[in-house]
This record gives sequence, C-alpha cells and structure tokens, in this order.
Amino acid sequence: MKVGHVNDCRQTDSTVCTAASAASVAHLAEKTAGDYWSEVLEFNAEENRRIANRVLDSYRLARPLFLSVFRRVFKTWSGLCVVGLENLPPTGPYVLAANHECHLDSLFVACLLPREVQRKMVVLSKKEHFAYPVTRFIAKLCHGIPVDRAQISASVLGICSQVLKQGGVLLIHPEGTRSPDGRLQPFRKGVAVLAHHVECPVVPIHIDGAHEFWPKHSFFPRCRSRISVTIGPPICPRTITSQTAREFTRELTLSMVALSDGRTRRIGSAGQGS
Repeated sequence: MKVGHVNDCRQTDSTVCTAASAASVAHLAEKTAGDYWSEVLEFNAEENRRIANRVLDSYRLARPLFLSVFRRVFKTWSGLCVVGLENLPPTGPYVLAANHECHLDSLFVACLLPREVQRKMVVLSKKEHFAYPVTRFIAKLCHGIPVDRAQISASVLGICSQVLKQGGVLLIHPEGTRSPDGRLQPFRKGVAVLAHHVECPVVPIHIDGAHEFWPKHSFFPRCRSRISVTIGPPICPRTITSQTAREFTRELTLSMVALSDGRTRRIGSAGQGS
C-alpha cells in the first residue's frame, strides 16, 4: 500500500472518530442535563408535594367567587374576552405560558378559564406580592407560589413539578418580569425544563392590551384599554435527547408571537433566555 494512501486512511479514520466523539459528547451533555434536572426537581419531593397540596387546597370557596367578580368587572370595564378555550387540553397536567405586560395578567387569564381548571391551577407570583397584607391575600387567593424573579429556586421548580405530577395546571410568565414596552422579552428556560421532566404540553397564551392599560413604570392604571386573551394550540415537548430546552423555548416564543395581533411581533432583544 502506498504511503499517501495510508495517510489518507488514517486521516479519514481520525475524522470519523472525531465526529463520533463529538456526537457522543453532545449526547452525554444532553443526558447529563436531563439527569441533573431530574435530581433537582425530585429533591425533597415529599415536602414539595405537601406544599403543593396546601396551596391548591387554600380558599376553595372564596377563590371562584373572587375570580367571577373580577371577570365581571373587567368585562364591563375593558371588554375582557378570551379566544381559543377549545385549545385547552381536556385534563392536566399542562403548563399555561403567557406573556407579561402588567400586574394583573395572571388574573386576566385565570378569571377566564373554566371552573375546573381554576380549581387545580397554581400561579408563580413574584415574592414582593407576599410582603404586604392586601397583595399577599390576593396572591394566596389565586394559588400563588412566591418566586424570586432574579432566579427561580430549585425548591420552587420542585413544587411546580409536584403540582403537575398530580394532574394540576401551572400558569407562568416565561419572560420572568413585565415587559417595559409591550414587546415580548426573551423567555427563560424554566418552562421547557418542567415540560420535559413531567412530559406535559405547554399552552401558549397571548394577552393583548394589558400594557396600554397599566404600563410597567406606571404606579396606577392609565387608561380604559380593551384587553383580550388568546389561547393557542398546546406544544408537546419531544424527548430531551432530540430537543434541548433552548430549542423548545425558541419554539414556544415563536408560537407566542404567532398569537399576537402585531403589537408584540418584534422580540425585545436578539438572544433567547437561558
């Protein structure tokens, strides 16, 4: 065999080995990420399950009445309406992922949902809402779970995981905070992690008009803006080895954009949340 031919074969073998090694490392990284989140979400599972049940069992009688009154008030005040209720899965678990424009977004969504969904739904609510008696009462009335907007803790994700594992519904704002200008901000990957771990669908929801009603930097509501809620078809996550959390987050972002009426079609910044 010629020396040149031998070198070519060695070079080809080296290239194949390098490609195989890279593919193996990528697969291992994804598997490791999945294993890591499984350990995080299952840590202290029994205690997280008790907390989840306590949240779901709170204000069983007062909550439906409060949401009914809220719906009537804003239906009269701002024409609050919903489109796409037929897209909700017939049973849990599933995640409701809504854009975030004002303080009342979670209430706008919750009050429009069927009663059976309201009963088994929890909402991630910023911890500041639990600092004052009135806002704390409203947050608990809405089955709120306090969360640090800067970084969602492992314990909070664990509680959310237990809610979903019991067939519950989680309402979350993937942006993590209110939009300063009404445009979609980069999504964080917590929704993707939960959806992959529990293997449940995510339902994109777009709220329109909330920013005009109550902008982020305004202390009080500004105007009597018409508010509408659009519920899109659910997105089912593929296995973690074939779809990373970043890819799923991108898919969810595009679904949210597709639901908009044009006001939030531009993403707030180029990169996606990680």
